[in-house]
Amino acid sequence: MARTRRKKESPWVRSVRRIAHGLALYIAASGLVTFSLFICEEAIQTTMFGSWPASDAGQWGVVEYGCAQMEAICSGMETINAAAGWINPLAWYSYDKYAEATRYYVRAKRAEAFARAPEVYDGKVVEFEIVATSEKGAGRIVVEEGGLVAGERARIRGRIRVEGGRVYVSTRDVRDVREIGAYRGAMP
Repeated sequence: MARTRRKKESPWVRSVRRIAHGLALYIAASGLVTFSLFICEEAIQTTMFGSWPASDAGQWGVVEYGCAQMEAICSGMETINAAAGWINPLAWYSYDKYAEATRYYVRAKRAEAFARAPEVYDGKVVEFEIVATSEKGAGRIVVEEGGLVAGERARIRGRIRVEGGRVYVSTRDVRDVREIGAYRGAMP
C-alpha cells in the first residue's frame, strides 16, 4: 500500500481554513443562542394567542394565568439575552425590544382583566388607573385611605379585597414607598 504525500499548504490556504473554522464556530454558537431566544419568543406568542379566546369567553383567571406564564418566559428570555445575546448584536436588540413589547402586552392584558373582573386579583397587589368620581374612588372601586380628587385621573397601587360586589383597595401594606397611595400623573 503506497502512501501518498499530502501537499504542503500555502500560508494563504491555512489562513483561509482557520477563518472558515472560526466562522463555523461563531455561526454554531450564535445559532444556539438565537434559537433558544426564538423558542422563548414562540412560547410567549403561543401563550398570548391562548389569552385571546380566554378573554372572549370572560375567563379572566385563565387570562391572569397566561399573563403570569408570559412574564416567566419573558424573564427567562431576558436572562438568556443578557448572558449570551451579545454574540449576535442584531438578535440581541430584536429580542430586547420583543421583551419590552411582551411586558407591555402583559400590562395591558392585566389592565383589561382588572377592569372586567377585579375579583381575580383578590388578595393581590395591583396597580391601576381610574378617574375618581369621589374622594374614595369610582364605581365599585373604593380606595380605603381616600385622598382622590373627583374628576382627576389617579394611579393607585394597593392590595385588593373584594366583598359584596365592591372592590376595596388598601394602600397601607404596600411596601414600595414610591408607589404608596394615589397620585396624579400619566402612566409611564
